[in-house]
Amino acid sequence: MSPDNTARIVVIDDNVDAADMFGWLLEAEGYPTRIAYSGHAGLDLVAAFSPHVVFCDLGMPCMSGYEFASLLRARATVPQPLLVAVSGWGDDRTRTRTRAAGFDVHLVKPTRFPDIRVLIADHMGGSGTADGASV
Repeated sequence: MSPDNTARIVVIDDNVDAADMFGWLLEAEGYPTRIAYSGHAGLDLVAAFSPHVVFCDLGMPCMSGYEFASLLRARATVPQPLLVAVSGWGDDRTRTRTRAAGFDVHLVKPTRFPDIRVLIADHMGGSGTADGASV
């Protein structure tokens, strides 16, 4: 991926170790990545960093991923980033809630990093399809 089309990415997860590891993997792939450990910090970070893709956990204290997504989508930011729910919850009810909150994609933990690469490439105009990536 050339510098002109390298996706800027934000990872939001209250699990510091999980967020840091995910961010490290993305950085190692060459993606400029920023990390927030709460939904509130994530909203500020998205406003400052203008990412192409946001990966967000659902089950966070103070502001859930659902609340984060709803607030982000209510902003007049153009263009809106690809918003990806990353959660241990993958049942139909949860997927319906993620879609209603404004998520574009729902991935179930543990995620496969090759699927993440394909998802980002697809969003940035590449080719390929990530298995099980739709909401």
